[in-house]
Amino acid sequence: MTRSQIDKLPIELKKMYQKFLLWLKKEFYEDIPLTLFHYTTQNGFLGIIDTKSLRMSDNKYLNDTTEYTYAVQLVKDELKKRKYNKLRNFLDINRFDKSFERIKEEHPIFVCSFSEKEDLLSQWRGYSPSGGGFSIGFDKSDIVRKKKKYREFNFVRCVYKNNDQRKFIRKFLDDSVCTFQKYDVSNEYLKSCFINNFFLMLLTIVPMLKHRSFREEREWRIVSNFRKIKSTKIKFREGKFVIVPYVEFKFANKHEKLKVSKIIVGPNPHMELSLKSVKSILVAQNVNCAHVEPSIIPYRGW
Repeated sequence: MTRSQIDKLPIELKKMYQKFLLWLKKEFYEDIPLTLFHYTTQNGFLGIIDTKSLRMSDNKYLNDTTEYTYAVQLVKDELKKRKYNKLRNFLDINRFDKSFERIKEEHPIFVCSFSEKEDLLSQWRGYSPSGGGFSIGFDKSDIVRKKKKYREFNFVRCVYKNNDQRKFIRKFLDDSVCTFQKYDVSNEYLKSCFINNFFLMLLTIVPMLKHRSFREEREWRIVSNFRKIKSTKIKFREGKFVIVPYVEFKFANKHEKLKVSKIIVGPNPHMELSLKSVKSILVAQNVNCAHVEPSIIPYRGW
């Protein structure tokens, strides 16, 4: 093993990761809708207006506990193919789950979700089962522009079709094999470096893969990447059962005006009062919002 190999492997893996993200963008992300909607509760809405930011929660604490399991199983199924024999043996498929769990504990992934749909029944049921939720529309250009300021975040579209997911995974595995074959990974240091980075990259892309039963959400996400979030940036909020770690994704600083495209007030028994209170808050907090509208979904959860 040469010193150049020791120095180059981490750089090579990061280059592979960036090229993979560029491929994803070309393959799946070229038609970003003009507006994307973030569903939230009353408390969440007030927090967004007050801090001019969205909360990106640690993915381990999200509602869908099967999300990681589903995506990882897809990867393991693909690894069974003969073309990946060497990679599968090198990663030790019998320890695959343990290796992934270890990286997941060491490197939390933070996620914030958006939907292409502004007024979706399943989202109201999830965020305001008793009424009082909101759907906040953000301009895609604002999301993309702000994301560029945060090198530790990616902006991605969730993939639901099985064929697309297989294509997605094969590309990642093929790129990994190409990198794997360039190095003497019999060396323990390089082996450890490759395995750790493989699972770290995998950890950051599995949030893009969701079961087709969720496809009506048409979800987009801001997801943290391999750049570890500083512990000083992590905050905590009250969850339904446990305290949830999160980081803030800022849309405006304290001297800037928060801009949102539209706010949909979710189904509730006092719609007129709710519309008035939202408009009052926007004026009081100097928020730029052109449209405040009621949900048209005939849902009664109260």
